[in-house]
Amino acid sequence: MGFRNVAMHAEFRITPEGKVLPIEVNPMRFAGYCTTDISHYAFGFNGYEHLFLQKQPDWDTVFEGKEDKVFGMSVIDVRPHVKPHGIKSYDYGMLLEQFETPLHIRKFDYKKYPVFGFVFAEIMGD
Repeated sequence: MGFRNVAMHAEFRITPEGKVLPIEVNPMRFAGYCTTDISHYAFGFNGYEHLFLQKQPDWDTVFEGKEDKVFGMSVIDVRPHVKPHGIKSYDYGMLLEQFETPLHIRKFDYKKYPVFGFVFAEIMGD
């Protein structure tokens, strides 16, 4: 679509055949489950702090050196048919090896919530 330097929330589903289907695409919003932390891990500022203190990021420097990079957050779900109490452990190190440039992993109590965690990563770049 030709967008550049626009923060947005996007959700996609990948079919078993590998087709990428958009579910939801919105301009940056404050959502639950730590999704707004992408601004911190990708660009170094806290979106909540900026909102509540009415601060504005220094847009001239925020993207400096990151012009060709794309950042994202992946939700690592527990499969619906898997019983969380039957899981003995989860190998987060092996998970991070699947990402070329992971920035942070947010681990969750998968016995309490239906996710293992979130991975913030640079997903495209130089």
